[in-house]
Amino acid sequence: MAEKDKIETTNTDQQGISLGDNLFKNYKTNWGRYIIFALDNGGEVVDKHPHFKIKLDMINRTIIGVDNSSNYSVGDGDVNLKNSEVELYVDGGPNKCYEGYVVIHCVNEDDSKVWQLNGQWEEFHEKEGEIPDGTSDVDVYEVLGNEEDVYQLYELASSSI
Repeated sequence: MAEKDKIETTNTDQQGISLGDNLFKNYKTNWGRYIIFALDNGGEVVDKHPHFKIKLDMINRTIIGVDNSSNYSVGDGDVNLKNSEVELYVDGGPNKCYEGYVVIHCVNEDDSKVWQLNGQWEEFHEKEGEIPDGTSDVDVYEVLGNEEDVYQLYELASSSI
């Protein structure tokens, strides 16, 4: 993958932005080190930036990149977090979650895809690639597809620029 196609690293800190201990707390590092979330944008920016991506280093538990793009291809697009209107659900009370479609990529260090899971809310839809032996795609999606955790991830990424 060409250097220009990679998701740029965050410029807030060389090590990235910490996820803390609670987000995706049941994630197993043997599932893969680098995870990219592709979230649906909405509102006025959807035509120019239909997707918003957040790249994580799950061994170090950090956000290492953010990206808006015109398609789901891992690594394409221009970095522009301020042009995001990710589809969030907030009811005015304690209920806050991501309500759009999510594509979760596990990638190698060169951003080549290992596996991918697609779904909406907590409902798993489809898988590409191979999840590590002894693990089901549903198990991985239950951890990474948690809509409250995805909401908190987006809030953390957007508040850190």
